[in-house]
Amino acid sequence: PGKMHLSAQPNPFSKSVRISFESSVIDPVHLMVYDLTGLLVKALKTAGQKATWLGDDESGYKLPSGIYFIHAKNTVTGVSELLKVLKVE
Repeated sequence: PGKMHLSAQPNPFSKSVRISFESSVIDPVHLMVYDLTGLLVKALKTAGQKATWLGDDESGYKLPSGIYFIHAKNTVTGVSELLKVLKVE
């Protein structure tokens, strides 16, 4: 059905992290950020195959240091990839 590769730079990060993904099929991809409890904290808007996360939630509130998960999912095939990022202050 396809493959996906997800990366984040820099990781760990303090102010922002650049997320990029490569997919073997050209379909829309949703990027979501979750905290350690599994709570969705931010849905990222993509520009091509890239996005930037500023370490904030949907309301713009700066989140604390910790481990977060970036989840990329192809909306057509369902292929997904999960990446752990570390936010430090």
